[in-house]
Amino acid sequence: MKNKLFYLIGVASILCYTSTFTSCINGVDDEYLELTGSCNGGGTGNEDEDSENFDGEYITDGDYDLKMTYNGYELNGKKVAFTLNEDKESATITMTGAEFDLKSLAALFEGMDGKFTTYSPIPGEKEILLKNVKAEITGSTCKFEGEDIKPDRTFNFKGEITDGKMKIDIHHKLARENNELLGKWKMGEAKEGLSITMIQNVNNSNNDPSKSSPLWLDWGSTANVNMGDINTGIDIVKTVNVNRPMTGIFNLLMSNLVSPQIGTLIGMPDGVEKSIPKLIEFIATEETGGMYASYSWNGTTDPQYSQDMSHNIVRYYYDKEDQLRIEVDADFFLNTIGGLIAGTSTRATTRSALPGTAIAIGQKIIDRLRPALEQGFPCEYTIENNNLIINLDGQFLLEIMRLVDELVNDEFAKTYIDDEIDKIGDYAPNVKLLLQNMGNALGEDCTGIKLGLRLVKMEETPEVVE
Repeated sequence: MKNKLFYLIGVASILCYTSTFTSCINGVDDEYLELTGSCNGGGTGNEDEDSENFDGEYITDGDYDLKMTYNGYELNGKKVAFTLNEDKESATITMTGAEFDLKSLAALFEGMDGKFTTYSPIPGEKEILLKNVKAEITGSTCKFEGEDIKPDRTFNFKGEITDGKMKIDIHHKLARENNELLGKWKMGEAKEGLSITMIQNVNNSNNDPSKSSPLWLDWGSTANVNMGDINTGIDIVKTVNVNRPMTGIFNLLMSNLVSPQIGTLIGMPDGVEKSIPKLIEFIATEETGGMYASYSWNGTTDPQYSQDMSHNIVRYYYDKEDQLRIEVDADFFLNTIGGLIAGTSTRATTRSALPGTAIAIGQKIIDRLRPALEQGFPCEYTIENNNLIINLDGQFLLEIMRLVDELVNDEFAKTYIDDEIDKIGDYAPNVKLLLQNMGNALGEDCTGIKLGLRLVKMEETPEVVE
């Protein structure tokens, strides 16, 4: 359970740095469909024995099971269609993603189209069609191997099929002339943010995104958002009226005066900014496109670090527009989010169904998230003097937050949301006011919302030659 929690923290950090099938293979061209003839694993019964033994669609935990490794680590949520060619010495293989449905998470998604289909095993590529793959049949086993090299990546694979089960091992590398992201990155130095003087001076909104680290927010609006009077928990300034731009509110919440109180609610008694560098020792990016975190498995007190996180839970690549995208393993994402909203799901089943207005807004959010779930979350970054500033794409997050604002202020949806907010305790009225007034900072004047991390490149440790 702890491992899953800190995997989630690692994924969240890195992300701050994210129609049903019309044929058996989504998007496969007519030429391929003519080659396969049928999408039912095991053949149609008209082929010869070899074809019947090996032809079919292979997917994790399906009738024709798939065990896929990607650069040495298990990779789920993919599909491989295999057809033995007439010469029995070669095959046609198509690699795609699998279909998932957000409805599996909670009854809250009833009435919405929550389906999305992941991309192929290679990040950024929807499907991979491989013809004339070398195949060799020995008894009841078919072995195959091949490669596919493009200007932006190399890709080779080797596998075998026995008793309706496919095992395939894929090796992939990005081929990028200058990949500045490669290496290990530790969290930027924690900043306390606000001083008591800044809090007392209501004219100083502290709307500077550089005031918080390693987690930071740059909300591109100067419009004030009223949260009411907040209890600071200190004698010098017992309460402070918070009516300032969103970046200033974030800096206040991340400050040394307020953050420990928030952190205590989520298991970070030292405060969010000071806890993140303790929970995440570093984040590493590899030539393979894999990413992983060295994370503390025992919390922030005397942290002990583990690097056994799969390098495939989070992967990165550059799309055709050269934008950085960060892809999250769909199984892990759904299992984690499902655990977080389990309580909401239980309550939703005891109430009447969501009204059409709330469903329509929820559908808009899903539709905007679907490309990110399928392709990877769009991100921006800059590197200067070994300092990395990375964030979710500002326009992407702005569009999401405008829809979230519409949903949280829907008359019916508020009854669900307010129940959750009330669990916060003393700060619940402030959070409700924040959500109620957040729309002030989401108008046409808002240039974007950037949420991200500050990191520092770690020096490479020279190898010891014995």
